Amino acid sequence: MDDATVIGFTQTLDSRLRWVDYHEGSGYGIDHYAALIHGKDYRYGTHYGPHDLKVKEWGSGNTRLERAERHGLNFEVVPKLHIADGIDAARRLLKISEFDEDATAAPDHDRRKHGLIDALMTYRREWDERLATWRSTPVHDWASHAADMVRYRAVAYYDLSLDRKEESYDNRWSVYEADRPKEPDEYADWDVYSPT
Repeated sequence: MDDATVIGFTQTLDSRLRWVDYHEGSGYGIDHYAALIHGKDYRYGTHYGPHDLKVKEWGSGNTRLERAERHGLNFEVVPKLHIADGIDAARRLLKISEFDEDATAAPDHDRRKHGLIDALMTYRREWDERLATWRSTPVHDWASHAADMVRYRAVAYYDLSLDRKEESYDNRWSVYEADRPKEPDEYADWDVYSPT
């Protein structure tokens, strides 16, 4: 509960994804966020959540997924991909995204909170002075929580019949069709030794 929780409210319309609302908080439990979600005047389709919803909590012995279900939130758990695959999916998603600037902005009454667009514009990799190059992983700061939420939403958007979840845990799965493992028979008529 010490870590930030961010919630993005999206609407899929044709081939566009609309970001219609955004919330960030810290220090609250699932009961708070369930009340917030149920208190919005939205008709929900699917709730997507990160893979760590399956983690069992020490105190209760229940998973976060089970606790959410008891509060009326039924999540589809988004597959855990390599972070670079998720970032690439998020870049693709942002190209087809529309934002309600008012609803996704930082609230005027709380200067400690940031808006979704601010977070996405601030998300970055760290510069390594010693090696004079960019590090391969992003900076983990206030912006990374919102960016992670967008990354998970992108992975959910670009697959997801979500029936390939288990394959994602061994990094054989990719959101890009070209990167997915090829079946052996796909190369049956291809011979590297014959002239073209």
